Amino acid sequence: MRSVRLREFLLENLAGDLEYHPRRAILYLALAVVTHAELAELSNPFQRKSLLSIPNQAAQIVQDFDAVSLYL
Repeated sequence: MRSVRLREFLLENLAGDLEYHPRRAILYLALAVVTHAELAELSNPFQRKSLLSIPNQAAQIVQDFDAVSLYL
């Protein structure tokens, strides 16, 4: 039985991890393209919802709380 050096042991065990896998590369590339497309859609200024101004938001909050107090 021959003794196995640490370097040989690590090389044999890690060699599979260092191999190039074309299917995996294609999958990663496709996922990167899809994620990029989704982010581009989110940053589109034409699809953003406009928010109410701060005074309008405050008035809406007051109205909501007044309606709750009427129900109680």
